[in-house]
Amino acid sequence: MLVGALAITLFGSLTSPAAVALYGFAMTFFGVGLFGSIKVYWSEQYPTALRGRGSGMIESVGRFFGSVVGLSFVPLAFRELGVALTFTMLAAFLLIGALAIAIFGKETKDLSLEEISSDYAAPAAPAAVHLTKSTSSR
Repeated sequence: MLVGALAITLFGSLTSPAAVALYGFAMTFFGVGLFGSIKVYWSEQYPTALRGRGSGMIESVGRFFGSVVGLSFVPLAFRELGVALTFTMLAAFLLIGALAIAIFGKETKDLSLEEISSDYAAPAAPAAVHLTKSTSSR
């Protein structure tokens, strides 16, 4: 993700066709191309019972921002901010995502689904307390 962010930032200021091709490849591979493999990581962040819903929610939010916001924001940003600053802002979004994964993401390598899910298990409920009415006489 970091390489993709760097490539996106540089891509906005290039003028040479060879440099555009090189950084365009790096931007696509390390930026956009990363999302196919990161979907597997996203799904592992949820307990088994919520895995489908969690992955679906992330996919929906990602598609929303990638299509609706991307199609309306990017042309406006190009016009108002220029190409270089727009690409720098897009790189910043990728860096924010990388930072969120670094802070909140959980390493799932060599863990079973049960081990991953157990980290999210609800704490055990306290034992029920039965109150009985005292029937002692005075």
